[in-house]
Amino acid sequence: MAPLADEFAAVRVGNEVWQAWKRLHEERGWPWFGPDRDLPDWAYMPKPLAGEFPSTLEAVSAALASFEVAHARLTGERTTKQEAAE
Repeated sequence: MAPLADEFAAVRVGNEVWQAWKRLHEERGWPWFGPDRDLPDWAYMPKPLAGEFPSTLEAVSAALASFEVAHARLTGERTTKQEAAE
């Protein structure tokens, strides 16, 4: 994970960005961390991208896509987007 450390940013548990990450996980059928009350105040998620997005959910989706590309470069794996294009 160390080579990908720059791809993450702190997100305050419970804020708007946190809630968007939670919604994105739900949409994808991914497990979530558990009740917010049981978590630390901050968690690290893929960092947001510069630019305007119509919604916070779309911003975190773009952040995830960017992280997937960085991870794929590091590991040589294909991204979900690359697989869908085939």
